[in-house]
Amino acid sequence: MNRLIFCLFFGCQILIAQDADSSRFYPNSFTVEFLGGNTFPASDDAPKTKNEKALMLHFGNNNTNNKQDWAFRLGFPRTGLMLGVIDYGNPSRIGYSISAMPFFETNVFNIKNLFVNAAYGASFLTKKKDPITNPNNTAVTTDINWACRLFFQYQLITTNNINWRIGFGYMHQSNGHFRLPNDGLNSLFVSTSLQENYKSRKPMIVEA
Repeated sequence: MNRLIFCLFFGCQILIAQDADSSRFYPNSFTVEFLGGNTFPASDDAPKTKNEKALMLHFGNNNTNNKQDWAFRLGFPRTGLMLGVIDYGNPSRIGYSISAMPFFETNVFNIKNLFVNAAYGASFLTKKKDPITNPNNTAVTTDINWACRLFFQYQLITTNNINWRIGFGYMHQSNGHFRLPNDGLNSLFVSTSLQENYKSRKPMIVEA
């Protein structure tokens, strides 16, 4: 559990590692992402999942006004916080997951509209293994788990304020062997998303 707390603390530093002139973390983009996919069975006896659906909300900053060295060297990546919920299609055995993950996004392979989006944080799962009511759920044995994802996203349509993207990627949730069994949830998803870009909003300063 100490490792989990450390990694979450480290991830939060990404969110606030902004230059003071850019008012630390004030989002200048908001993304709504819809996902569909499936999870690989953790074992032959594991509860089955089907028709999985997910919703992710991204609050991001493109760091173009960030004067710190890391932002320049990494090509001014988009960083921020992602909140999400996943319906695994089996509410009585697997339930739902609710996650919060700091994320990092950057252009890859010198392809103008291709981006990689990586996130790492924590999730709460509504169902876990129970020796009486849910004995076959070897994937989840704790309420709080690691959550991570790696997605490739391609920007199909770009306007002044709105970007439309499609994506494909992998998501994983487990407790990092904090408690066994710990088969975890390993899912593949396709996604479509709408990203709204707007000017950074800074708090109003009222002079006395």
